[in-house]
Amino acid sequence: MTTAGAWDDRQSVVAELARGLQDLAEDIGEAGMCRVARLFLQAIGPAQAGLRLAWEQSDVATLERSAHTLRASVATLGVTGIAEQCAWIEGHAADQVSEAAVDALEQAIAILCRALESTLSAQGPASS
Repeated sequence: MTTAGAWDDRQSVVAELARGLQDLAEDIGEAGMCRVARLFLQAIGPAQAGLRLAWEQSDVATLERSAHTLRASVATLGVTGIAEQCAWIEGHAADQVSEAAVDALEQAIAILCRALESTLSAQGPASS
């Protein structure tokens, strides 16, 4: 991956999420998948805020940890493209990651969250 902004394509995010959720549901059941997805949605905001704050404060160690945490969370849902974007930021934290890279990650995660919320809404309350 040459730039951190390469993973904000909505169709790619949605397609990877659909495959990832299907795999997760096969592994832990549909109710379990819904629980994991809801936990992800609850945790992602603070995790993103931590990454942004670390970037703003030029806190390399926290930026690396925040990107690593986001990468693991996104990978749990099977969205490897965004996980790779997180890994890129993690690996380049000491090289002064650009604001554009952080913005692109935030945009990609926003797409992911909207798609995940839509999927959960379609599942209905019985899967909660």
